Amino acid sequence: MEYGRWRTTGRTDPLSPREQEATLLAANDLSVKQIARTMRIQPSAAQSRLDSARHKLKQRTLRGLVVEALRLGVIEPAVNVGRPAKEQAC
Repeated sequence: MEYGRWRTTGRTDPLSPREQEATLLAANDLSVKQIARTMRIQPSAAQSRLDSARHKLKQRTLRGLVVEALRLGVIEPAVNVGRPAKEQAC
């Protein structure tokens, strides 16, 4: 799955697909309400997915969740963010 500047890597553990999706959306700086709307679930369910993902990755904050998911290879940049494109020969 890809959203904004991030995508999931297809690695299925330790997060469930829905936890990965919620984490991916959080990486794109969406609020819980926006995550719920995007996932077509209630905000309480979105919060539950994020809480579960945070617990599994032993993180206290959403920022920590996103950083740990990136470190573990659960999510990755969809493009080389911040890197200049290679120049083409004329």
